[in-house]
Amino acid sequence: MSVLGVNKMRTIMLVLVCFICTVLFSAERSPAETYQYVDEKGTMSFTDNPVSIPKSARKSKSMGDIDNGDDSVTTFRLINNHVIVAVSVIYKGREVKGQFVFDTGANSSVISPDIARRLDIRDSDTSVAMMQGVGSAGAVSTVVLDAIKLDGKAAGNLEVSVVRFANYDGLLGMDFLAGKKFQIDYHGRKIRWM
Repeated sequence: MSVLGVNKMRTIMLVLVCFICTVLFSAERSPAETYQYVDEKGTMSFTDNPVSIPKSARKSKSMGDIDNGDDSVTTFRLINNHVIVAVSVIYKGREVKGQFVFDTGANSSVISPDIARRLDIRDSDTSVAMMQGVGSAGAVSTVVLDAIKLDGKAAGNLEVSVVRFANYDGLLGMDFLAGKKFQIDYHGRKIRWM
């Protein structure tokens, strides 16, 4: 194959990888939430319609509210089988809050372009790195944050990628979670820190 042919194949492969990454990282997901309740008979039920939950089984506390009174417990929302937590992100002294996916399967944390904009992160503040996804890879911007905080837990100097999410502000990965012991209580919608 000629040099021209090899270059053309590389260009086609690069375009294909970029297309696949775009599809993977920008896929719209339904913001539906699944609710779980236990009725008077002790039967556990699930629904996507909160109105159908009997009044006797409803809890007065809103799901997803952070329990600031006890930093050993974090409440969360469960959306499309994703654990969603309220997180504070700090960059150059500026702090913003967002809803992040708590993802024990991700090596590193990710922020959305909206969070980057709210933190006033400029292109000149970022570097470019290759991101490996399931079956694809692509170039992404990265930036080193001052810190990420979840209740009383924090991690500093984290290099995160900036990637568009359909319904979330970011992803909290193992770079934040490493060394922290916790147990996820899906029934109670709580993360218990040990």
